[in-house]
Formats: sequence, C-alpha cells, structure tokens
Amino acid sequence: MSVLLVERDGPIARLTLNRPAAGNALDLELAQALRDSAESLGADDSCAVILIDAHGALFCGGGDVAAMSAAVSPADYVRELAGTVHEALLALAVSDTVVISAVQGAAAGGGFGIVLNSDYVVAAESATFVSAYSKVGLSPDCGSSYLLPRIVGSMRATEFAMMGRPLDAATAREWGVVNAVEPAEGVGAAAVRAAERVAGMPPAARAASKRLLAASWLPGYREHLDDERDTIGQLAATADSQRLRAAFLA
Repeated sequence: MSVLLVERDGPIARLTLNRPAAGNALDLELAQALRDSAESLGADDSCAVILIDAHGALFCGGGDVAAMSAAVSPADYVRELAGTVHEALLALAVSDTVVISAVQGAAAGGGFGIVLNSDYVVAAESATFVSAYSKVGLSPDCGSSYLLPRIVGSMRATEFAMMGRPLDAATAREWGVVNAVEPAEGVGAAAVRAAERVAGMPPAARAASKRLLAASWLPGYREHLDDERDTIGQLAATADSQRLRAAFLA
C-alpha cells in the first residue's frame, strides 16, 4: 500500500500519511511522494485546498531515524531527505492552494514542520508538539527554525527548540501554532468543514489572500530551507549524532 494516500473531492485534495507502524515517520519514499503530490496539486488551479492528515496514533514522528542510521552515508541520506521534504513544503508555500492539517497524537521534528507550514491547523485535545531534534543530535529542518520564531516569538521558539519543551494542544493554541482544538473524534470533521469554507471562497480572492499573507516571510524562505538542509546533513555525520541515534533506536 502507498505510504501517501491521495484522495480528491472536487476542489479539496486529501493527503494522508500512511506509515502508521513507523509513526508516519518521514523516509525518502514518503518524502518523495509528498513532494510529487504537493507540486502536482499546487500547480492545479482547480485544487483550492490540500488537507493533510495521517493514519494511526501519531500525526508524524519526524524523520525516520532507523532509515537514517541504516543508510550507507547517514549524512547524505539526511541531507537528501530534508531537501526532498523542503521541496514539498516550498511547493505548497508558493502555490495558491490553502493547506489545512488535522493533527492527532504527536507531531515531532519534521512533522511539526508540516504543521508550521500549514495555513490552518486543527488539533486533537490529546495532540502534542515536540522539537525532538536534539535527542538525536540534529538541528531543526522543514522550515521550523524560520517559521516558529515568526509565529510564537524568539523566546518561546528557543524554549521549544533548545530546552525541549513539548506543547500540548491547549498551549499550542495559546501560542498560535494551531487554530482550533477538538475532541479526537471530531478533528477530521472540523478540518473538512474548514476546507469546505476555504474552497467556497472566490478563487481569485483566495489566491490573493494567501499571497499577501505570505509576502512578509516568503522571499527568504527558500534560502533558509537550503541552510537547514545543509546543516542537518552535516550534523548527521557527527559522533554525537551517531551515538544519540543509536541510543534512540535502542
């Protein structure tokens, strides 16, 4: 079965992360599928909304540490993985399509990056948001080091990324990371309602609104994503990261 399920209902596309046994962790296969779908749907004028959700207990556990450690060159693998996910996120950022995420369980590392790259986020009351990078000796990617300070402020961003503070759904709502918090059984329906509302906007107004709202941060985003990709790739080769990844897997 595909690691990314793609469904279409008129102007609304649904991308479902489908590696539940691996916590929907991002490996190259899933990253490439996400990039290809993001580029295709982002270029489709008939697609108004992309709704991202996931099967299983977790939304996304971040990068697949087992796949990283099993690679012939973990540094090259991590750099390619980050770069591929970044291509997906950039395709979504520059498109006219509005991105809505429905989050259950944990969104960690790159999974948290997907959340930050969304235009609207619905989270389950039980959802948690975690940086996770320091636990395996790596640095933030997926745009989180660029977007998080802009969303929550530099002090809170530092507390989250460097002090390892996890966020529960209520705190994430207070910080402006998510828009709505719902009982677990209502997350999907709430996300669909939001998608339908956005899809009902006049297309030109929707596209212009997204462009203008992103205008203050988008110009430097591509360069920052490249910096994140190169930095996390370099750190994957360090002895500290190798040791921490082995401990994580154990």
